[in-house]
Amino acid sequence: MTEDREAIERLERRVEHLETIVRTLLSRGELTQQEAPPPRAEPLVSWSPPEPPPARRAAVAPDTPAEHDADESGTNDLEQWVGQRGLLIVGVVALVAAGGFFLKYAFDRGWISPWLRVVGAAIAGIGLGVWGDRLIVQGLRRYGAGIIAAGAGLVYLGIWAAGGPYALIGRQLGVALLTGVTVAVALLALRHGIEELAMFAVIGAYLAPIVLPDQAAQPPLLLAYLEVVGLGAGVLAYHMSWQRCFDVALLGYFGLGMSLAWGVLGEPVGLLFVAAGGIAALVATAGPRWPEARAFGLAAAWLSLLLRNAPYQDTGTRLLATAVAVALAGIVWWQHRAVTAIHSPALDSLPEGTESVIFLASPLAFALVSPLQFPGALQSWPALAPAVAAVAYSAAGWPRRSVPHVALAFGLLALAAYVQWHGLVVALAWSGLALCAVAVAVDRRLGQPGGLVVAPGLAALAFGQLFLMASQGREPQGAFVDSWAFVLYFYVLATALSAWLWRQDTPAPGWAGHGRTVLWVLAGAAILSGGSIELHRFFAAWESRWQAARLAGDLALSAYWLLCAAALVRTGFRLEQKAVRSAGLGVAGLAILKVALYDLSTLEALYRVGSFFVLALITLAVAYAYSRRAQAMSRR
Repeated sequence: MTEDREAIERLERRVEHLETIVRTLLSRGELTQQEAPPPRAEPLVSWSPPEPPPARRAAVAPDTPAEHDADESGTNDLEQWVGQRGLLIVGVVALVAAGGFFLKYAFDRGWISPWLRVVGAAIAGIGLGVWGDRLIVQGLRRYGAGIIAAGAGLVYLGIWAAGGPYALIGRQLGVALLTGVTVAVALLALRHGIEELAMFAVIGAYLAPIVLPDQAAQPPLLLAYLEVVGLGAGVLAYHMSWQRCFDVALLGYFGLGMSLAWGVLGEPVGLLFVAAGGIAALVATAGPRWPEARAFGLAAAWLSLLLRNAPYQDTGTRLLATAVAVALAGIVWWQHRAVTAIHSPALDSLPEGTESVIFLASPLAFALVSPLQFPGALQSWPALAPAVAAVAYSAAGWPRRSVPHVALAFGLLALAAYVQWHGLVVALAWSGLALCAVAVAVDRRLGQPGGLVVAPGLAALAFGQLFLMASQGREPQGAFVDSWAFVLYFYVLATALSAWLWRQDTPAPGWAGHGRTVLWVLAGAAILSGGSIELHRFFAAWESRWQAARLAGDLALSAYWLLCAAALVRTGFRLEQKAVRSAGLGVAGLAILKVALYDLSTLEALYRVGSFFVLALITLAVAYAYSRRAQAMSRR
């Protein structure tokens, strides 16, 4: 009868408290009828992840403010937080610390026997756990959870003392007992639906091999222990939709595995450990769900594969590592393939934030890490991994004309060329890929706009490779006719053809709207820079046989710059491209500065006359073209 009377009194206090809140809101006029907002139109393209599995709570309701604060009155201000939560945390920590100090003091003074100290700590902890469980049933959820945590801490201390300084039990048995306490706390967390208790249990399980280290223990056994604890905690967190608990489980799984058993991560048992953690993280966070855990789990798995000593492993182990890499990249590919929202012709259909980084970084990590794991027979083909990834993403996006997938496929092909070859071959391959990317985009039957996203970037990379990397170490002879010059001709032809195919009415997704202008500018820059280099090399080769070769070379260079400027202006008028015309005027300005500052002081006699004569002809022709254009515009 006493318990029933107390329950009725608590219900009366809750009803009175709710009536007070309702009266306060009515006096403020906040409980007014509001019109329902008009329904929003569904977007045409949106990222719509699948619904996460519903949280299967126990009979106790979720930890809502109305319930866990039912024992308190007043508002949730700083005073309430300090009084209810802050002091609870301090009390729990102080109670556990007192238990630890008592055990140490009793050990130093030689009071009661070690067995009694350990059993006393365990009994006190179990008693606190039972009391905390009853408090939760009575409605004091947060306070009861804190008491259970304090009790578990005392039991942890008792087991640690028995397996550590007292040496009453073996260390392996101590770890097993600590694991049992963890399971008990986890069951209480599952029963009452309290995530903080589950987090405490997971942390306690991870601390067990640290507080009771065993130097003779085998690292594979440690990995097996971490796998059981981590995967079990992850399943519990996934089942209850506890994001923070899942983060703690994943962090401890890879953190302790990489710090305590790094030496065996390159062995088969370690590779299976890495694969289990990475795959579990990807499967549990599909959607995307819990993006920070998804990104961390995948990054930790790839980092473990990257830093292992692959060259010193046998063929079977390296094949297993390659299979793990294929599994990680394959799951990410399949998850993005299954989501239909990113199969849109719009570039911004790719999810923002963490998921877009995973979409781009996962195949890149596979392309860079997998060749390190290849057995000897495949070591000479590092391009195999990025090429396979390119085929996979092309197969996923090509039938649906998905911009992200097709663009990524071209990028992976470019990476394959870079890791397989070097020098001029890379520039040649990138130029050809840029042309192919534009061709498949503008073709009416293919219609793959993803190629337009990467074409300007590939052309820019090919330009840098040609002029910055492949131009080093050329032979002094062979201007205009050596291999570098032929690659230059191909680059100019491919880039100009790409820009010509990319017509003004071609729809370009995202930032590729100015790609056609970029291609024209790159083609013009290649003509200007490449021609200047070859002219300098040509006349430099004649200096030993022709005394005036240097002067003739300076004159030819000035004339060439002016002709390029006129050609750019003419092309800009014809294509109605202001950027191309502006580039031509910029080149003309450089040529004018060269003639006025350099040629005037270094050239002699007729060379100086010829330089200024060419300058006059070209500038007058360009000015005439602008005058005619202005006249035509005024007549319209």
